[in-house]
Amino acid sequence: MKPKKVIVGDVNNDGTVDITDANIIINIVLGKDDAANYNGRADLTGENVVDVADLNAILNIMLGMD
Repeated sequence: MKPKKVIVGDVNNDGTVDITDANIIINIVLGKDDAANYNGRADLTGENVVDVADLNAILNIMLGMD
């Protein structure tokens, strides 16, 4: 079986980077979700913390600005 390709910004691992991924980051930042649930996929900036910088990274990917 071919391994699934990792897509930067695809926090929920559904094959796309969209508003759902941004919403997950927002919920993590607000304390309504735990970044540990996403196996490191929520930390886009590599700072070992999920914060507004990760949300900005997702939005930039969604808008094609990365």
